[in-house]
Amino acid sequence: VGPADELAAALRADPAVQAADELAIALPDGLRPDDVTQILTDVARRLGPALGWSPSA
Repeated sequence: VGPADELAAALRADPAVQAADELAIALPDGLRPDDVTQILTDVARRLGPALGWSPSA
């Protein structure tokens, strides 16, 4: 939990994450749909690019 740049730095520093070719994002039950949308949008637009991800065709 935290800002995308801090999460990206922590994930980049983790050797297990660096060796992985997939990353699962788990969200707790009970979140409102708009909160889920915001979190997933932040992952796609902020966290992903901070990790060097790019959209696939």
